[in-house]
Amino acid sequence: MAKDKTLGQEITEGLTELRDVLRSGESLSKHFKVTKRRLTDVKALFDALADRWEIETAHLSLLRQVQEHECFEQLVAFGDVAIPWALERIKSMGFWWSMVLEGIVGYIPGPAHRGDVNACRKAWLEWGRKRLDDDGERV
Repeated sequence: MAKDKTLGQEITEGLTELRDVLRSGESLSKHFKVTKRRLTDVKALFDALADRWEIETAHLSLLRQVQEHECFEQLVAFGDVAIPWALERIKSMGFWWSMVLEGIVGYIPGPAHRGDVNACRKAWLEWGRKRLDDDGERV
């Protein structure tokens, strides 16, 4: 990204690229995981979407409404590359992030924990410890 661009412009351009990749059907993790520098850019996009999603859904109590927010699908679409970032967020934000992780990996560790926010958070963190290497890649 050019130095003369504002963070807002970079995020807008990144979101446009994200939408284009989503429309094309290409895997986001394959598209963005080209270099470590590129991964840093992707992390900035993820954080911008995540912050927006957290702020705009904080007042909602219905899971359906949280999942229908436009950022939810975009966060899930990041795929495997976002798992370590979502696991970091689940430590503080809890249950909403379990839905993003479920969308990415396709299941929940310990479905019996679905109604228990703390147990769900612990199950995801344990899942992450067992299934991710030091670089955040699935093993």
